[in-house]
Amino acid sequence: LRALLDNAPNYDYVVGWLDTTAGGKNIGRGQIHAANNLKEGEDPNAQQTMRLENQSLPPRIFGVFPKSLLHYFMSPFMINIGAWGVNTAKYVASLRKHTFRQSHAAFHFLLDYVPDWELSYGRSGLIQYQSFLPKETAEETWHALIALSHHNRLPSYLGVTKRHRPDKFLLTHALDGFSLAMDFKVTDGTRAKLSQMLQEFDRMVLKAGGRFYFAKNSETSAEAARAFLGEETLLKFKELKKRCDPDNLLESDLFRRVFE
Repeated sequence: LRALLDNAPNYDYVVGWLDTTAGGKNIGRGQIHAANNLKEGEDPNAQQTMRLENQSLPPRIFGVFPKSLLHYFMSPFMINIGAWGVNTAKYVASLRKHTFRQSHAAFHFLLDYVPDWELSYGRSGLIQYQSFLPKETAEETWHALIALSHHNRLPSYLGVTKRHRPDKFLLTHALDGFSLAMDFKVTDGTRAKLSQMLQEFDRMVLKAGGRFYFAKNSETSAEAARAFLGEETLLKFKELKKRCDPDNLLESDLFRRVFE
């Protein structure tokens, strides 16, 4: 988190990768991915580079092996020891700094380098848990969340953290702090235990002054929303909803789960 803060003034884009499979004294290890836009004149084909078709990722590796098959080779690693091995290898590789050019899409959507990557998690897929915490409480709280996931033997296989600023939107998730997105594998055997753990995560995040982003957290409850948004904000939203949608046409399962 300190690296995110320190590097923010030096780059146009900064995102942190966190090894959420590491426990003990290694909890919190990770690396920074940072990028700058090319300055005027550095790209001789700037008009072509920024075209939409040049933001897509190539379908084959070295022009030969179809990327659409990669998720099959990833599946054997989607177990606790396998994910730890992949994360550890990535961390060791990150100790050697290197610079290269890539498109906006390649930088911002790293996982999409592998088509259908989510299929590698298996039949039941994954659930992503994303929390937003003030910069004063983020480190301690996330340390506790990761430790709890290891205690339950349900480690996250991927962690991504970003710096955020507050905004004035009514139902905002933003604050002066950081976000951490954690991907958890779901199986028939772990589903109930994972759900209980994420509910405990909610309580820990709320106690630390955190917030949630509804599009990422499919398990966020009405109680959690009320806790971080407040009754006054919810009342304003419901009044706007009634005025703009008197016939209740604009509703979804997310709306019914969180606001009814």
